[in-house]
Amino acid sequence: MTSNRTEPHPGIRTLAEPECLALLGAGAVGRLGFVSREGVEIIPVGYRLGAGPRLFVSTQPWGVLGQLAESGARCSFEVDHHGSNLLEGWSVLMRGVLGRLDEAGGRAYAALDRSLVAWPGHAHATAVQFVPRSFSGRAVLQPS
Repeated sequence: MTSNRTEPHPGIRTLAEPECLALLGAGAVGRLGFVSREGVEIIPVGYRLGAGPRLFVSTQPWGVLGQLAESGARCSFEVDHHGSNLLEGWSVLMRGVLGRLDEAGGRAYAALDRSLVAWPGHAHATAVQFVPRSFSGRAVLQPS
């Protein structure tokens, strides 16, 4: 009989929420995922981590992310990194809501210690917020 259950790999460990936040705080580009009429979409975005915690993304109000923010869409946000030898890396995934800045978001955005830059750059970009509801993260370190 074959089992679909796999034992955890000894080189993989789960990251706690504080570790996920520390890794997110150091980053600048991630990916927003959402479901559209065509299926799952994943868009690279420039971001900054703020208090709350909440992420801030810069987009055009008339673009797809601006429209999602206007409707308070459920989305996923993912950031990862791997070493050049592919033997080490990490990934952080969050599920939450993309929306316009509310009062708390406006305060957190004003308090950012690094400016938010649209990726790719857009002339008429505005900030929207991603408020996470759940975090998951994994790190990999395989012996060479």
